[in-house]
Amino acid sequence: KIAIKVSWKRSRSTVEKECQILRTLEKSGVPHVEKCIGPPNEYRYEDGRVMIALTPVVESPRGITSSIQYVDSGNAQQIAAKCVVETMVGMLRANIITLDV
Repeated sequence: KIAIKVSWKRSRSTVEKECQILRTLEKSGVPHVEKCIGPPNEYRYEDGRVMIALTPVVESPRGITSSIQYVDSGNAQQIAAKCVVETMVGMLRANIITLDV
């Protein structure tokens, strides 16, 4: 499964940069980071927008989620919290920081 992210016109450069940063994180060996598949592509239904493909997609009983609070409590939530910390430490080791959390 893959997720497709489509930019707004004003966020085009941000989405293109997101793909570049994800590739840098992957190349640096940062764990638990989604992958940007291929280069950003023009969104053919509206000029000035781009789309990127991301994997993996994590599903939950509530649908696809991007927040740890929606991961079922118990073991899965503990694993998710551990992975978040491992990702943060991996980013610090690679001298990469983020303001978008």
